[in-house]
Amino acid sequence: MDRQWRIRVDRERCIGSAMCLATAPGYFELDDLNLSRPRNTVVVASETVRAAAHLCPMEAIILDETAGTAQESAHRFGAAGGEVADELRRGGAEKDQTSS
Repeated sequence: MDRQWRIRVDRERCIGSAMCLATAPGYFELDDLNLSRPRNTVVVASETVRAAAHLCPMEAIILDETAGTAQESAHRFGAAGGEVADELRRGGAEKDQTSS
């Protein structure tokens, strides 16, 4: 079975730049308020979707990796790209080892 992602758009963060639509037109569309929304909430994982999320200037696109119906982990990709995703995979910000 191919890996699947659940696509969500944080409508509080989205500014309607349409970068996701330009990058992955088959996966995103703009609503009546000019805010992005996924065409399908669950898709086969693809570099096109990852690129759209990575290019979002407001980091509004959230990709949840799924296994069947059980959610395994959540990754937020956006302008900060891999750093944000890596932090989420580690379970949040690591504690600063220099502070006492």
